[in-house]
Amino acid sequence: MPEFNFYNEVDVDDFYDAMDRYDKQEMFDLLKQDFEIGEDPYYPSAAEAIFFEAVDKIKQSRLQLTLEQEEMLLELARSL
Repeated sequence: MPEFNFYNEVDVDDFYDAMDRYDKQEMFDLLKQDFEIGEDPYYPSAAEAIFFEAVDKIKQSRLQLTLEQEEMLLELARSL
């Protein structure tokens, strides 16, 4: 971590800018541990949330699909 030779208030931006990549990673790890935050918080958009909900519903209802519906989904997956 960077060292400052004075005992006044330290500007957080200056402190952070003086850190090298290793120090920043160490600080991130400490903050992650202290605040129990995840690696990469991800918040889907409304459209993504609707899509993921629909895909989950299809996965949970797979046995209720007709053979044609299942084949259509498999064909779609293969085309991607």
